[in-house]
Amino acid sequence: MQLFFDSYPNNSGRAQFAPAFPDYVEDVVLAADTLLRLPIPVEARFAVFSFDGDVRVRLGDAATIVALPAATSQTGSGGELNPVARRISPRQGEAAPATHICMRAPAACTGSVSFYA
Repeated sequence: MQLFFDSYPNNSGRAQFAPAFPDYVEDVVLAADTLLRLPIPVEARFAVFSFDGDVRVRLGDAATIVALPAATSQTGSGGELNPVARRISPRQGEAAPATHICMRAPAACTGSVSFYA
């Protein structure tokens, strides 16, 4: 799997803002208001998202739920709206990293999730 951060000299200056093309990309088609749990590849440490519509995203496992908000949440359980690039790391208080990226969109949309080591 392609590394997100290159070794010197590509990890300094302007090159650090342009990672290499990924060699592991999942095409994603989301139906309106339907939860999708995308398994995270074992070697993946970074995910880069690109969609043609609004998408709520949350790290989790095969049982994690992401709901579209109907009111302001006060529990920290909401999904992030349209993340761009995120590090996949253990969640607070857990020793192991997440196993799935959970996504839900209010309207049907398509996109991709690129994974990097």
